[in-house]
Amino acid sequence: MMRKKRRSSVDKGEGAKKSRSTGRQRKEAAPEETNESVFSVFLREAGVTLKKGGTSNEIAVDQVVFQKRIQQQLRKSPRYPGIVQEFITGLESHIEDHERFRNCLLPCVPQLPDGDARSVSSFQESLLRMLLGIEMLQTPIINTLLEKLPEFMLDGTGDGGLSIPRIIINQLKWLDRVVDSKELASKLMELVSVAPVDVQRDIITSLPEILEDSQHNDIARELNILLQTDTQLTVPVLDALSSLNLSSSLLTEVRGAVMATLAAVQLEDLPVVVKFILHSVSASDAYEVVNNLRKKLELEQCVLPPVLQASQSRMKSKGGAVSASTPAAGSSVTLILDGIKSAVRFQKSISEAWVKAIESVDEAENHKVIDLLVLFILHSTNANQSRRGAEKVLKAKVRTGLIQDTLLQRTFRDYSQVMRGYFPSILALAQSLLRSPDPGVVPFGGHMYQLSFTVFESYCQQVGCPLILTDMDVIEKIESLSKAEREFLCNLLFHTINWFREVVNAFCRQKETELKMKVMTRLQNITYVQTLLERALAGTPGYVPPVANFDGESTDGLILSSAAPVNKAKKGNHRKAPSKSSSEGSSQLDETTEADETLQKEKEKEVRQGVSLMSYRQFFRELDMEVLSVLQCGLLSRSLLDSELHSKVQEEVMLGPAELVFLLEDMLRKVEFSLRAAPAKRAPFLKGRTDKSVGFSHLQQRSSKDIASYCVQLLPALCSHLEDCHNHFQTLLSENNGVVDGPATDVQEHQLMSYSYQLLLQILNTTFCWSGFSLPGQRSLLKKALGVLAERLKEQRPDLTLEQLVKHSFEYLLNFRSTMPSLSTALCLSQLLSTVSAKGGNSATYREQAASLAKRFLSQEWVTASGEKERGNKFNEALQTLLSIYLEHVDDVLKAVEEIAGEGIPELLNASKDESSASWPTLNRQTFLVFYKVMMAELEKAIRKIPAGKISDNSEAQSEKLLTWNLAVRDFHILVNLVKVFDSRPVLNVCLKYGRLFLESFLKLGMPLLDYSFKRHKEDVQSLLKTFQLSTRQLHHMCGHSKIQQDTSLTNHVPALKKSLELFLYRVKAMLMLNNCQEAFWMGNLKNRNLKGEEILSQRSSDDEEEEEQHSLLPQEQSEDEVPKINIEEDVDPDDITDDSDD
Repeated sequence: MMRKKRRSSVDKGEGAKKSRSTGRQRKEAAPEETNESVFSVFLREAGVTLKKGGTSNEIAVDQVVFQKRIQQQLRKSPRYPGIVQEFITGLESHIEDHERFRNCLLPCVPQLPDGDARSVSSFQESLLRMLLGIEMLQTPIINTLLEKLPEFMLDGTGDGGLSIPRIIINQLKWLDRVVDSKELASKLMELVSVAPVDVQRDIITSLPEILEDSQHNDIARELNILLQTDTQLTVPVLDALSSLNLSSSLLTEVRGAVMATLAAVQLEDLPVVVKFILHSVSASDAYEVVNNLRKKLELEQCVLPPVLQASQSRMKSKGGAVSASTPAAGSSVTLILDGIKSAVRFQKSISEAWVKAIESVDEAENHKVIDLLVLFILHSTNANQSRRGAEKVLKAKVRTGLIQDTLLQRTFRDYSQVMRGYFPSILALAQSLLRSPDPGVVPFGGHMYQLSFTVFESYCQQVGCPLILTDMDVIEKIESLSKAEREFLCNLLFHTINWFREVVNAFCRQKETELKMKVMTRLQNITYVQTLLERALAGTPGYVPPVANFDGESTDGLILSSAAPVNKAKKGNHRKAPSKSSSEGSSQLDETTEADETLQKEKEKEVRQGVSLMSYRQFFRELDMEVLSVLQCGLLSRSLLDSELHSKVQEEVMLGPAELVFLLEDMLRKVEFSLRAAPAKRAPFLKGRTDKSVGFSHLQQRSSKDIASYCVQLLPALCSHLEDCHNHFQTLLSENNGVVDGPATDVQEHQLMSYSYQLLLQILNTTFCWSGFSLPGQRSLLKKALGVLAERLKEQRPDLTLEQLVKHSFEYLLNFRSTMPSLSTALCLSQLLSTVSAKGGNSATYREQAASLAKRFLSQEWVTASGEKERGNKFNEALQTLLSIYLEHVDDVLKAVEEIAGEGIPELLNASKDESSASWPTLNRQTFLVFYKVMMAELEKAIRKIPAGKISDNSEAQSEKLLTWNLAVRDFHILVNLVKVFDSRPVLNVCLKYGRLFLESFLKLGMPLLDYSFKRHKEDVQSLLKTFQLSTRQLHHMCGHSKIQQDTSLTNHVPALKKSLELFLYRVKAMLMLNNCQEAFWMGNLKNRNLKGEEILSQRSSDDEEEEEQHSLLPQEQSEDEVPKINIEEDVDPDDITDDSDD
């Protein structure tokens, strides 16, 4: 019969290693053999070179080629078949030397002729194994090897850990064909009868791999006899029998013999015997075998005698062993139970047989410890039928009194270590008995619980502080609950969260991995319960949570303030009413109204889904500062038992996005409370409002320096989380080919990671904004904080200056600019960079980079994870601040404003309704007001920085200042004229407010310059005033428009603005008189017009009465229909007069 060839298991490391370092060319092999025999000549010609000493034999051809060549040489020899015996004689002569014999047993090494190894396999068998593959040589070589084997029986393991007898036996394994299998079996069994125990074991365990299937039954009978006569060979014999292909009758015979010797088997061999018995069972005889095994298996023999148990107990009281059984005995019992568990798990017939065997016991004294242990095993398997069967049998036996407390107590006392693996099943069975309606079994369940707590002292899984809550599925149908039930549910969730927060406070300082993981688990519980609470609060309006902090003067203020979040949510549903605009047909009105309606729907949807817990912060227990140390935890792992409670597996826990957001939100509140400037104390009559210090009673006991120092300690962890967020979005962009809203994007995860990114940047910014860093005594702490950021970029030297640390920190933070997920996050990064750069001696160095970064963010289209463009109030607020940062840091504000107003806005006007400006993607019809307001404010701020004109200024200085004012007035003219297109009330409001401020600054700073530069730069002054006059005319039209609309928010600006316009008129007249050019001043009638330039016809009749009433109050004020105009020229030529009147 052909058998599968398998690699020899001989250890060939040492010989192979030496052969590689001492290899020779083939031509050098001949001189090494002085007395050449047929054996050596044939080998050399076939491609094998014999070596002396510790050098391995070499082979120059593949072993198949070698075998074919030897066979051909023998068959073609004229002396065949006698040449075969000569060959064997030569072999026997060669292996007389032990070193040569050893070389022949070890693998040959490839010979590399001229460095070419293509024809030789990297792995070669030993010389003797290759010769055994030649059928005509196999039998005599086997005889030779078996005759040589006794010479080495008593040598033991030699150098390098090699056992010659074992290697000889390995040569016989997995031969392609055994020529005389029966003779080989006979000779091997003869060796077994005379060999030492170690060699006996090697031979017996190798029999299934040596013999052909035809010899299995014969060899099994001999092994069966050996099993009954020599107990030392029980394990190897059973291993061999398990691998032999036996007939059912012979298998039954062998199993019966094994069962008969069960009582005499040594303790360490018992698990193998039990395993063999159970794995050789068929479905037909399963019950008979299992029942017989149950009767003969006495686990009590694995336990120490009572005298020694007392000794063990004394040792236990002194801190010695815990179990009453020895480690070897406990290990054996564990292995026995594992064998039983394996059998019942994979063979249903055996599982049913055990249940039936235990059920068949009808006397209490006949029940044994193995019965209870097997019931625990059956319950621990995944099969529901086994679980139910175990519970049913145990209840029946306890009810009838067949399994009593004494047996249970003995089992727990003697086998507690073994039972640890089945602890969940023990508790489940005890719980099942306790909950049984049958009072006869309840005490037994209680006794099981008592013994569990008594025996398993170090096993604390049954102890703990879990919370028993109602089924949380009730949240889905909260609307169907009564008001009292909803409020009770909210109370339950508030108390749960507060309990978990205190648990985290108590254990967050622990260093053990186990406790750290439990803290992490509680944080996960908090975030989950908070999501439930948000939904419960949304369905319970008017609910007042239970008071959780007792650091206020009274609870009245807390109760009053607790209703605020609910009221605010209610107001939010009606606050966003569409506003009336001055122009009903305006496109801006339609877009604004549409945007407001969209935001309103989104807000109503959010309120239905859940209420923000930010307003309920005072009703949560305060987290200690040390809880933030959890941010330093990376990936936590521990070893624990798997679901089968058998093998070890790894459990890993790490801080998830939700838990990270939870901790970062708390940290941000803490640093903002402690490190920001303290707010002014409230007046007594404001006591009803929420006190911002509520919930920070522990934090107030620590100084701001302590808080800042602790934040610096956490900086490495914060930077790690910052880099994780950066890597997350970088990977997301690369996977989606640069698109944020790719198909594989998890929207919820994206939102959490984006918010984490933003919170981290806000925390860093608030920390570095601490005013204490400017104190001389805190300089070292500032350098330490900056050093943490700088070291993340590259390893730093300890002697770096503060300016160098600021530079490296700035570069480190700038690297995050490419992965900003939202405009709010981008704003936080810009603010942080500004804060860090301000810590250096020369913050102006970083102005250009800050402006460039802000412009980059403003020129980027911001899209959410769901694919929609960012919008809403928060987006507009962030955009306003970021645009202010850009205009504050840019070198030329006036040029930047002109770039946006002169290029970006025209692009917007030419774009479709939902499109944005091409050069400024953040500029669209919804964000126009933001851009307009910031540009107006920054323009007014910029002109206030222009130095006022002095009489001592030279011509060049005057010309430079006039040029600056020309740019400013031109920008102002562009912005004022935009109200003709964007005529919504907010835009008009901004224009009226900042138009007046611009006019006042021009009167204060610009007019003195015109006074002194008029004679030298008449044309420049004239051009400036003409441009400015166009803007003042538009402002006048806006005043009339505001009065017609009767919009209070607009008309409030009109008196002060008209006063400034009038003051501007007379100030120009004074300037002309100062320069002896008063003839250039004249006044004409300017009719009142609306924003579109259309004349207001219905105003005169209504305004005349008002004019008469106001005439006595402002005698010098002209009527609204009579607006003074000016014209400035060099020679007062009537042809050059600018006619601003409408005739």
